[in-house]
Amino acid sequence: MTVAPETSPINPSPWYAFDLATDAPDTVEVTLRFTEAAHRYHPKRLDEGGTWKRLAEGDVRLEAGGSRAILTLVIPDGRTRFAAPEVFGPEDRNEWVRGFAGRASLETFIIGRSVEGRELLGIRRRRREARYRRFSMTTIAIVSSCGSRLQLPVHSPTSALPR
Repeated sequence: MTVAPETSPINPSPWYAFDLATDAPDTVEVTLRFTEAAHRYHPKRLDEGGTWKRLAEGDVRLEAGGSRAILTLVIPDGRTRFAAPEVFGPEDRNEWVRGFAGRASLETFIIGRSVEGRELLGIRRRRREARYRRFSMTTIAIVSSCGSRLQLPVHSPTSALPR
């Protein structure tokens, strides 16, 4: 298989993904040839539960300074996806953004839509009910050693609402 950029010049960081399908479990060897940059990301396999699992170190062999990678792949029956790095699509990104926002006490909002109509999410602080405190105003007079007088207003809380 040849791994080449869509356009050149480009960041020398080749990504790839492919599916293999078989009627019975099998082990295959796939050779990847990189045209403009060396192999960079360790490949992963998408398991049946939707989790990406890193291939064993011994199943990835680099040759020719990384311009060729030989992968030994164990594939179950059916279709199996391999990628380096893992495929991270729009749904995955939105799920990650929502999870991050929830863990950080933030909220998501739609900032727009892609040309294909998918939501583009933003993150912001959660809107909270306004919390007010009542203040009274007093003045502090500061007199310097040379006789100057400076008056400063000071706000001091007289009562506080529960937080």
